Amino acid sequence: MKSSFLLPIVVSLVLFGAGCSNATPPTPTVVSTSTPITQPAVVSTSTPMVEQPIPTVTMDSPQKTVETVGADVTANVNVTVDPLQSNGVVWWILPGKQNVIINDLPAHAFTVTEKAPDNGSGRVFGPLMIGLASRVDRLLTQNGFKKNTLNSSANLQDFSLYDVIQAYQKDKTICTFLINGDSGESVSMASFQCADTDRLAQAEKEQLPFLKLVQNPFDKTDRNQSVVISDIQYYPPLFATVAVNHRRTGYSAILKKINGAYKQISAGQEAPDCTVVDKYEIPKEVVPECYASGVFLRKNTQ
Repeated sequence: MKSSFLLPIVVSLVLFGAGCSNATPPTPTVVSTSTPITQPAVVSTSTPMVEQPIPTVTMDSPQKTVETVGADVTANVNVTVDPLQSNGVVWWILPGKQNVIINDLPAHAFTVTEKAPDNGSGRVFGPLMIGLASRVDRLLTQNGFKKNTLNSSANLQDFSLYDVIQAYQKDKTICTFLINGDSGESVSMASFQCADTDRLAQAEKEQLPFLKLVQNPFDKTDRNQSVVISDIQYYPPLFATVAVNHRRTGYSAILKKINGAYKQISAGQEAPDCTVVDKYEIPKEVVPECYASGVFLRKNTQ
């Protein structure tokens, strides 16, 4: 059996989950009105909490925003709120439709336990999840955040981004409320995470040059408008490897500087063929093993 080579991480963006720049932060496109989150009513067997009015609060940084949302949800929605964590992930679509990812962010994870209605697809959320999404939406929009439609699902039945996502921005803070698209019929997972636009600019500067270079080995028509560069490893002076991810799947690519510029020389989910390793003199620090005639692994001798 072939072993995995640099298998990229699966980006779920739900707390189960590269960069350096001082560039001027970009300004993501935002819309000034918030779209209400609605879904057909279902019967809940859970005891609802008494929801309090939306408070006026100060949310002037990613950390403060996440802390405020976590505290408000804890007090007003009958769901389990995990302690504040620092492994949040924001996947952000830029106005030019390129995608970047920001890791290691302040975040809260939410667990919603309820029997969701069966519509035949298994991807319908019950009143607790609808209430959670609505509460987060109203807390943010009534305190000055704007909905970012480019990064948001149309509604709770829109899985075009795989997960259901509601994205927001206020000044230099961007946030996503994400419902895991792999949630089960009785337990649903969600998360809320925020980043500042300095981190967004940093991710854009580091990731976009590689995004322009990689080519999907499984789909030659893929123009990289739905993937991110989730990890970059440099092997000076000539080599680099990158993990390329869709919302769940992905592959790894090896690049070499040829005439002073990086060029993709191999890509896939397994170790490259030894003929590629030998041709481009890929060192064993980059590829410890390779496939001889595509049949068996041998140690890289470069």
